[in-house]
Amino acid sequence: MTTGTIKKLVSDRGFGFITAEDGKEYFFHRSAIENFDSLRGNERVEFDVEDSPKGPRAAQVRVSQGAPAAAAPAPAPAAETPAETTAADEAPATEAEAPEASAEEEPAGEEAEAEHSDVQ
Repeated sequence: MTTGTIKKLVSDRGFGFITAEDGKEYFFHRSAIENFDSLRGNERVEFDVEDSPKGPRAAQVRVSQGAPAAAAPAPAPAAETPAETTAADEAPATEAEAPEASAEEEPAGEEAEAEHSDVQ
């Protein structure tokens, strides 16, 4: 009896691959296991090895008793915290520290009113 872990499932095509404890990989067909449709991957399994025209493959695959049916999903990554700001990144504290706006940025006085009055 060989033991290993289901590493890849191709459920729509009805086969998968098992990595044995010795590091070898074995192909298995859905007909080699009774509960193929309930597999999700990462299950611990026991199986026999048989010869096939394409090399050794897993036969009579069964999920190991007492082993978790599947690995728990990975926890969601923690929300990223913004990088600490430095004094250079912070906005000026008072108007006196703020740089003066250039004339190109915002028209002043009557020009500003005329420019905004045509917009509807």
